[in-house]
Amino acid sequence: MDPIKEGKEIFSSIADKVKKEKICDLDNLRFFFKELLESTGGLVVVDFLDARGWDKIERFNIDEENGHLYLYWHEFSESDKYREITKMAFPGNIYALFMRFQSLEIVKTKHFPLILVRGYTLSDKEIKTCLSQGAREFQIKSDMSNFSKTAFCKKDDTWEVYTCLNTPLYSLLILPKRSGLKSGDSKAILFEANLSEGLSRLEKARKELEKVNDKDIDLICEKANTVRRVLEYVLKIECCYQFGKIELKQNYSQLKLGNLIKLVKKYHDEPTKLMLNKITTWANELSHDSGFPIEKEKAKALCLLSIAYTRLLKLTISNEPWPKFS
Repeated sequence: MDPIKEGKEIFSSIADKVKKEKICDLDNLRFFFKELLESTGGLVVVDFLDARGWDKIERFNIDEENGHLYLYWHEFSESDKYREITKMAFPGNIYALFMRFQSLEIVKTKHFPLILVRGYTLSDKEIKTCLSQGAREFQIKSDMSNFSKTAFCKKDDTWEVYTCLNTPLYSLLILPKRSGLKSGDSKAILFEANLSEGLSRLEKARKELEKVNDKDIDLICEKANTVRRVLEYVLKIECCYQFGKIELKQNYSQLKLGNLIKLVKKYHDEPTKLMLNKITTWANELSHDSGFPIEKEKAKALCLLSIAYTRLLKLTISNEPWPKFS
């Protein structure tokens, strides 16, 4: 089949062969990418959370010991007669993606399956340990996206450039050629997937909180802590949305509620700022040994405010996929 003209059919066929909606193990991950590259010749579209993208995947590699996934966009040959021209835009020799794999989800739609990929958090130290072996020079730079960093690695006379996905967010979408979707559409799909997961977790916490005995203060605090963790996840998604305006200086796992709220608060109107202030106050009271009464109603209010904030963010991103830089 022609991967350009019949990419949608090829993706549907691969989804039928995989027989899983979600892949979390490396054996099935290897099977998926083997099928994908053999069926398409690597001629697919790869879009990222910030609307950057690739036009193909030339090869892949899986480090089974560490759970790392490598996808290779292109390797430039110095013997190519057009190399002097391409070097102006792509000075590196190898361009690739690096992540610690968490899951791959196949979302079937009316027209063709969407392939969403997410990893786990990676620190700069972990990235360097994995990519700098045998390197003469190595450097990691922030790309201001807040979900990835770029690593530059010189081995012998070859420069390797890696996009390192260092957060546990859905930040990669694989599509067939001529899907009809633009990079902005892919961005919207990825944000929708991330925020929908956040909302699902908050709704689950709300339902569980309803069943908790009013006098069981430890369980009330436990559910409030769950809400706090999910809201931290939601705020980190918002930081990715506000890329270019917010630059996260700490690793994903080090970012806590108070610092995250300080980062995003300035981009909201006064009613939303008041909402964030109340969320901070209640989350702190219910998460620490504050000495204040532990009330189930307060925990429920914290959960409902967090749900409302997440829905508001989801609506904002839907209406304004590209944040204003005013």
